[in-house]
Amino acid sequence: MHRILLVLLSILLVAASPKRPVIVSVVATPQLEIVPGEKKEYLLELKITKGYHIQSNPASEKYLIPVTATLEETSDIAIGAPIYPPGIPFRLKGSQTDISTYEGTVRIKIPIKVNSDAKPGEMALKGTLRYQGCDAILCFPPVKLPFEVKLKIIKK
Repeated sequence: MHRILLVLLSILLVAASPKRPVIVSVVATPQLEIVPGEKKEYLLELKITKGYHIQSNPASEKYLIPVTATLEETSDIAIGAPIYPPGIPFRLKGSQTDISTYEGTVRIKIPIKVNSDAKPGEMALKGTLRYQGCDAILCFPPVKLPFEVKLKIIKK
């Protein structure tokens, strides 16, 4: 009996919770052409819905969740540490201090290096963007958003 009540309560809570808005979308970018042995920066472009922000990287406070971009490496591809742009100051309603955030369009640079013995061809690297979206009053639970980087390894 208790188990049934618990399940019903869980369903009601999920149904009553506000729908999470789409705060960030990843802009599709053209295929990145790269020569074996070369290093390039992939530009991950984000569009943040007007009226929302995400925490910058690094975040202003330890308790805030910074945006992070990760790409899976392969035996032929090495991924460097992402380069995040500087944040812009944002003041939450009722706060006395600013926090560092991103709004609008954000571009994160991700270094990619192809081994010198890599074979030419096309491939897709799987990535994940983790962020916490907020409005002027409240923050939503963190989100993991998948994205893909299309590479074409070409001969010199």
